[in-house]
Amino acid sequence: MADGSTTSEASFRDLFQGAHRAIVFAGLGASFLAAFDILIVATALPSIARDVQGIERYALALGAYSVATAIGLPVAGGLSDRYGAFRTLMSGCGLFVVGTVISGSASSMEQVAAGRFVQGLAGGFLLSVPILLWTAYLPRQLTGYAFAVNAAVWGISALLGPPVGALLTSQLSWPYVFWINLPILALIALFAVRGLAHAPRPTNARRRINVLGPLLLGAGTLALLLAPLAAIVPLVLFAIYELRTDVPLIPRHRSGYAATAIALATGIAFTGGGGYLNLSLQSGSGWSVGQAAIPLLGASIAWVVGSGLVNRLDWTLRKAITVGAALVGSGIVLGAIPVSTGVLAGVGFTIAGLGMGLSSPALFQAVLSETTGREGSETTAVTTGRQVGASIGAALGGLVLNAEVPRAIRQAAEDGRSPLPELHRGAATVFLVLGLCTLASLPFARGLRLQRRAAQR
Repeated sequence: MADGSTTSEASFRDLFQGAHRAIVFAGLGASFLAAFDILIVATALPSIARDVQGIERYALALGAYSVATAIGLPVAGGLSDRYGAFRTLMSGCGLFVVGTVISGSASSMEQVAAGRFVQGLAGGFLLSVPILLWTAYLPRQLTGYAFAVNAAVWGISALLGPPVGALLTSQLSWPYVFWINLPILALIALFAVRGLAHAPRPTNARRRINVLGPLLLGAGTLALLLAPLAAIVPLVLFAIYELRTDVPLIPRHRSGYAATAIALATGIAFTGGGGYLNLSLQSGSGWSVGQAAIPLLGASIAWVVGSGLVNRLDWTLRKAITVGAALVGSGIVLGAIPVSTGVLAGVGFTIAGLGMGLSSPALFQAVLSETTGREGSETTAVTTGRQVGASIGAALGGLVLNAEVPRAIRQAAEDGRSPLPELHRGAATVFLVLGLCTLASLPFARGLRLQRRAAQR
């Protein structure tokens, strides 16, 4: 467990020496795979849809991962509290292997979606572990260094995802974007066994786990992808349960509600719209897989730049979140301007990536600004809100695309024909709708406490 020692000077090198090394590599591997997998699959998804003749289920395959992650994150946090990081991490690795096999051997879009759902559950488990490792298993003087390296790994994985996905899809075939997970999972498991197998068990084994809330929320967002009217019942039940439970997913204070709402809205536009960007560029504008990866790469770089920039700005949390969310919404809306080359859509997503970088650190601080002692569950609310937003964006985008683009054009996209201007225009309407959703969330920023960013966080 973490000790309270503050003696001696610490450095980044100390993270990778002695007993800490295996723990740090296990946590960094989990962070890397969770971020890398999202972008590598997003790059390949249009090719997958064409190959398995499944563009009608494009939204389902796009949103299944986010739905499952929204379930897995809060559940995994509770499991870690009760059973420890080792069991949670190994469970996540096992689930990811199962999901990889299902998706990598898929012959239909429904099977791809099923595999992505399992991988999303696993991704929730993987995402929940690193923060626990840094705070519970490292000496206190190394925690800040671990968070800094973790952020760098997220940036590296985001930069590698689009070009690696394009390379594997164009030079080999799309199943390899799934099979590449297996050696990474093997390394994560190896480091977990070495560093955590004999770690002390948690002392709060009786702590309640909110399972019903995430399941109701997941059922509602999954229904949005399949039969939107069927989502009403589980989402209403989730709202009722959320108000009554003593372990809510959304922090019960003004800043918590506001931050979660904005995280949801930015997830709708940026993550939900990102999947349609590749479809628009590849099938709508005739870009190659490699060319279509460039805007995702640009958005990833802009996110990293924004995260670094906001640390240097003397902005309040409210200003950082408002400016960031406004850039996300405006950038996505930019893709709706009718320019058939798709360049504006790519530029717009880069602008949106900058907005995500500016707003994300502040959102995590905002949910922690009014309470103490619930850091784990309250920061999870931001990530969960963003993942639910991604599912809503995928579902809403699918409805708009199917309404705007004739079935014959969608069939032509499955047959590999491009460019298809009608598909590009349909995607532009998707960007308009999703971007406006984020812009409509800006008034929620008034619910955020007007305070400076806390330097220690």
